[in-house]
Amino acid sequence: MTSYTYDTPVLSSSQIIRLSPRIDGGQSVEKWSVEAFATLDQTSPPVAVRLLQGTDGHQNGTHLLSIARRHTSSSILAMGVVQTTSSDGIVGFDDSNLPLAFWLKQTPQTEAGPPVRDLTLSAWVGHETASDGGADLEAVHRLMNEVRRRVDYVIGATSVTTTADEAVIRGAGVCQDHAHVFIAAARSLGIPARYVSGYLWPGHHEVATASHAWAEAWVNDLGWVGFDPANNVCPTEAYIRVAVGLDYFDASPVRGVRRAGPVNEEMVVTVQVDPVKADADVLTSPAS
Repeated sequence: MTSYTYDTPVLSSSQIIRLSPRIDGGQSVEKWSVEAFATLDQTSPPVAVRLLQGTDGHQNGTHLLSIARRHTSSSILAMGVVQTTSSDGIVGFDDSNLPLAFWLKQTPQTEAGPPVRDLTLSAWVGHETASDGGADLEAVHRLMNEVRRRVDYVIGATSVTTTADEAVIRGAGVCQDHAHVFIAAARSLGIPARYVSGYLWPGHHEVATASHAWAEAWVNDLGWVGFDPANNVCPTEAYIRVAVGLDYFDASPVRGVRRAGPVNEEMVVTVQVDPVKADADVLTSPAS
């Protein structure tokens, strides 16, 4: 559940929502729903808001939420059942129309300056820079290990605008920063890499937030392979892939604009991920 509350009414708001799991990479969606609600004034109950379903340029499932009336709050509820399997992080060869070279593109969050290049050099000693659009699996594992060694997991150490270089300098960040640093380092070596947003069943993972982010890199002979530097592991069946992109902003769960005067916004996000039996018929708890 993602909810927004305003201290004064906003005139309108529009948001692009990426909260629906992808149907690839060893996972399938058994059932899923996304709903939105708005409160038009302080005394009225929430009303349902129509969503427009679509797909973005990275083949992520999207919903467009547009509220053209004054409102004091809004909320988005996504819930469902996803079947996952463990493939040691291997997603494989997807049917994207984008060339691999697209995933070498730097963004403000993933530009590799001296801090990232220094980290990359430490991890890449003894390995050649990728020249054929990919790398060997062992070398990319070394890169993931170095990212986790150099950047501690510290909640509140960074913000959504923190760059990969800044996270390395601080030596601290959250899963989003670990993904950005890994991606920046990989791309600087000529390895296509992309950002992944999704859900994680906490289980026994060191970083146990249900809403999670990690990265995927193109590995020779395997295709896309997931790497989670925050936990220093490759994704397992505990991971649910939702969206991919160049960076956080390209794959963010919810992103939008509002039209209003001076207003304070309070955003609350709650995520719950629970394992269920394959034949269970449940749709009672929000996934996001």
